[in-house]
Amino acid sequence: MSIIPEVVYFDEKLFSFKVNETDLNGVQTKIPVVIYRQSFATALGKIKDRAETFMLTLEFAHKLQLLTKQQFSTDNDYAKKIEDTYKKGLHKEIGLLGLRSLVRQEAGIVKFVLPYTRCSSF
Repeated sequence: MSIIPEVVYFDEKLFSFKVNETDLNGVQTKIPVVIYRQSFATALGKIKDRAETFMLTLEFAHKLQLLTKQQFSTDNDYAKKIEDTYKKGLHKEIGLLGLRSLVRQEAGIVKFVLPYTRCSSF
C-alpha cells in the first residue's frame, strides 16, 4: 500500500515557526520565515528533520504574530481576512512538511497553532 505525502500529517508539536527579529523590525516588503519539523521515530523508521523557508510579506508576518498575542472570534472581520490570506498562499505550501494548518478556527477563536519564535538568526 502506498500513501501520498500530501495526505500525511504529523502532530503540530513537532513543528516550530521562526522569523528573524531584524526582519520583523525592517522595512523590506517580503521577509523569510522558517517552518521546522523535528525528526521522530515511527514503526516504519525514522522521519528526518526538515526546515523550509517561505517568503511572506512583512505585513502578513505581523498579522500572524498578532494572532498569537490576541484572541479574535471567528466572526471578526480582521481575523477572517488573515485566515483568507493564509489559505490563499502559505497554506498551499506547508502540506509537504506534514503540517495540516498554521491558522485554524478552534472553540470560536481564530488562532495561529505554532509557537511564533522571534530569533536573532536562523
